[in-house]
Amino acid sequence: MKKDKEKKDNLQLWKSVEVTPSSWLKSATINGNKIKAINPQKQLKQATEAFGPYGSSWGLKDCKRTILDFEETVKLLFLECTFFYPEGEFQISNMQKLCYTSKGSRYIVDDEAPKKLETNTISKALSKLGFASDVFEGRFDKQGYSKFADYAEGQEISRAKIKSAIKGIKSQTKSIALAKLWNTNTAWHNNQEIFESYKDNLQTLQALEQ
Repeated sequence: MKKDKEKKDNLQLWKSVEVTPSSWLKSATINGNKIKAINPQKQLKQATEAFGPYGSSWGLKDCKRTILDFEETVKLLFLECTFFYPEGEFQISNMQKLCYTSKGSRYIVDDEAPKKLETNTISKALSKLGFASDVFEGRFDKQGYSKFADYAEGQEISRAKIKSAIKGIKSQTKSIALAKLWNTNTAWHNNQEIFESYKDNLQTLQALEQ
């Protein structure tokens, strides 16, 4: 039982940020592959809600940028840095084309490469914590998932309401009363923390009633 509790606690942040509204996504083609790209400003806003203002309690630090030469025309901007947030920090690296020759033999210098690289690195770092996990897991490739994601976002519950819901769930003394309470509060159904509390309390009451 203790191990199960530890798993739930470890996934608490992940479960709170893994669902991505479809309005945050746009289709993009990278190296011939069609992907779902996430609006980076939306991600920054979501991370700010979870951790606080960017740069104060989370972000990139100790950034080291290096230009790498490949062949005669290709230059890559390579970034090594540390991502920090309230619970810890970790190393992360990434790269972006800085100079290259296009298919039409034009020599391109991307003056926005540093900005693109930083934005993409933040997104990659956040993904390690569970942000937009449904996108990276390919859930949007499954029919009907986008509707679920939009519904879940629309049913977002404040921290105060989550605490109130869990308190109400734990106050029930009969499994039938708890089930009735759950069924009449559909806004709770897509919140993992509330669902886990309901499931645990229901199992406890059912065991006591046997």
